[in-house]
Amino acid sequence: MCGWMSIVKAYVVGEALLATVQAAASRAKAFGNFIEVKAPSLVGVEMTIGLNLMKRGTQREEDALVSRVKDVLYRYINSLDINEALDPALISRTILRLDSNIKSIGTPTRPIEYLYIWKFSAAEDNRVRRLAMDGYQAKNFERIVVEYSEIPSGGDPISVRIVS
Repeated sequence: MCGWMSIVKAYVVGEALLATVQAAASRAKAFGNFIEVKAPSLVGVEMTIGLNLMKRGTQREEDALVSRVKDVLYRYINSLDINEALDPALISRTILRLDSNIKSIGTPTRPIEYLYIWKFSAAEDNRVRRLAMDGYQAKNFERIVVEYSEIPSGGDPISVRIVS
């Protein structure tokens, strides 16, 4: 099992935690003040990355490398704080430093093949997928996380493959 499986759902704020914080804030507030405790709005990320290697290895070695890259991506995305930016350039640099056998990622003009964000529509009645090749700056109390709710069952929102 990959290391990222244990942190996949760590970003979900439970109702019990919100209720506990709301109760504590209500006890400490000044008379006449209203305090509302809310979880951040989640912005999901889905991406596809191709790895170009210096030298092809065995299937087992390549699978291990893909797993390590995915692990780094899950950890980076799910560790972003509220209102923090998703930076494709940082993603590229981090992947390239991960293993000396990684020559490059993607193509020179498109290092990350696809980068999508999932967020609520303007009417807030459903979530929509938007291309975000230049990254995304979270705002208005948003938190960027790996997308799961809109991905078909069994699908992986972070796709990494060996290209050459």
